[in-house]
Amino acid sequence: NTYLCIVDGEVVVKTTKVFPIKSIENFVVQKQGWIKKKLLDKPKTIKEPEYEDDKPIYILGKAYKIRIIENSNKNNAEIAEDFLYIHILRGSANTIAEKFLNKLLEDCLTEIISEFSVMMNVKINSFKIKNLHKSWGRCSSKGDISFNKRLIYYDIDAIRYVALHELCHLKHLNHSKEFWNMVKFYMPDFNEKKALLNY
Repeated sequence: NTYLCIVDGEVVVKTTKVFPIKSIENFVVQKQGWIKKKLLDKPKTIKEPEYEDDKPIYILGKAYKIRIIENSNKNNAEIAEDFLYIHILRGSANTIAEKFLNKLLEDCLTEIISEFSVMMNVKINSFKIKNLHKSWGRCSSKGDISFNKRLIYYDIDAIRYVALHELCHLKHLNHSKEFWNMVKFYMPDFNEKKALLNY
C-alpha cells in the first residue's frame, strides 16, 4: 500500500512504517516520469474558473483559455483547439459554460459507467451531476449516484476512479477491506488515480 501524490507542489510518498527507505527511493525513481508529468501538467490545485477572456480553465485535465463572444445569435459553448468559446445571446458566461461542462461530464460518466457496469455485473438506478461540497461522489442504498460537477476539471483517469469507487458501493455500502479489495481488483493502480484529485 505505497503510493505517490502531489501536495502543494511537493511529492509525498504514503506507505507503512516498516517499508525500507531504500525501497521508497527506488519507488520514487520508478515513478519519476509520472511525477514530472503531473508537476508540469497542472497547478497545485484546480480552482473554480473565472469566466473572462484569456482566463484559464481545465477540462478533463487539459488547460484551455476562455474566449467570450458577446451578442451571439444563441447561448452556446464549444471547445476548439486550445480555447473554450462561450457564445452569449443573453444571460451569463458562467451559466452557459456550466451547462456545457455538466453535459460533457454527464456524457463522459455515461460511457464509463456503462463500461464498468458490464464488467462488474452491477446496475445503477440513476446518476446526477451535483454541486457536492465534501465529496467527489455519493451512492445511496437504492443505487442512486451523485457526482461532483468539479470532476470535469480533472483527468479522465481521476473520473474513472470516482465512478468505479461509487459503483463498488453498490456491493459494499461502506469503506471496508472488502470494498477496497474490490476497487483494487478492477483498478490495481487506483491509488495513483485517486491522488490526481489531491485527496
